[in-house]
Amino acid sequence: MGASLPALSTMAQGVPSRYLGVWRRTLLRTPERTDTTSWVHWLQTEHWHGDLRVPAYGSRRLVQGFGGQTTVARPQPTEPEVCTWHRRIDLEPPRPTPDEGHMVFEGSERVIETGIHGPYLEVWERVPESIGPTLALARGPEHAPELFLVAGHCAMHLRPAERRAHLRIAYGMLDGGHWNITRATHVEWEGQRLACAWRAEGEGFVLEGHRDLAGWWRRAGGGQDRSG
Repeated sequence: MGASLPALSTMAQGVPSRYLGVWRRTLLRTPERTDTTSWVHWLQTEHWHGDLRVPAYGSRRLVQGFGGQTTVARPQPTEPEVCTWHRRIDLEPPRPTPDEGHMVFEGSERVIETGIHGPYLEVWERVPESIGPTLALARGPEHAPELFLVAGHCAMHLRPAERRAHLRIAYGMLDGGHWNITRATHVEWEGQRLACAWRAEGEGFVLEGHRDLAGWWRRAGGGQDRSG
């Protein structure tokens, strides 16, 4: 990968450390359907998340993706934890209800999510390559920042745009100073191998390499507005 990640504590002050990494969805079950074939990955850092969902069949217009801040709480001691995804970047129109679910871990590498505002069940399994330090970088406006998220050897880039066709979300693996994109909102980005390395500068990092990533990024913390 690029320059070594800074020595970040895995005991996150945002979400509990057991949530950190990339989670691959292996099952979605609703009253209407069961899905085990769509490519769905959720990357979680201490405070920020990115989520990309590419259906196995059908138009690329069916791709879903979003990113923002994450909170975890247990409002009722006798009930499971509630994970809430506060979306700042989204391919879809605003939701009428919060994006939140009850979370139950089955060991350290598998978590079951069940709906609070709708009947669904999702099974998530951690991607082994994502185990390791996490890093969340941002640039642009606070209310809808561009994000570059890293977990272990995995990275996701989320670039907001006013028009859906211009919004970019891409996911891939970091290897030898390059970022290999495996899935993206636009199929033409998949398979690209982009130069990607970074170094600390001031209170942030300078990303060096491809023009889409190059420049200064601030470290994204957890103290901003969590509306959404």
